[in-house]
Amino acid sequence: MCWFFRKHPLTDDDLAPMIRGHELTLGLARTRGLAHLLNDLQNNEALREDMRKAPEQFLQDRGMAIPENATVTVRELEANGWEVEIRIVEGLYSYVNGFNNEKGFFRVQGPQRPPKAAGG
Repeated sequence: MCWFFRKHPLTDDDLAPMIRGHELTLGLARTRGLAHLLNDLQNNEALREDMRKAPEQFLQDRGMAIPENATVTVRELEANGWEVEIRIVEGLYSYVNGFNNEKGFFRVQGPQRPPKAAGG
């Protein structure tokens, strides 16, 4: 992950989104049952399908808490690959944490452009 920032001088507020991204990653990594879930998903395509249909409910049923404003996506990839992604949007910042069964954990964060106004 790179955090490009070209504003100078920097303020403490400028660092807040970067700090928030790390806090979210740590919180998700500390989720009780995460390792067990990833192990279960590895060899069970039917379980991944169940999770894909209603991911938030699936995690809740397993007693796993995720942030309220998070969206969870499960994707099947070519050559028996799969990944789970948790996206949290706060204001203009998007924080994505995920796991890919071939490459491991990943994290992406950064500002988003606001949506275009209707008719714009």
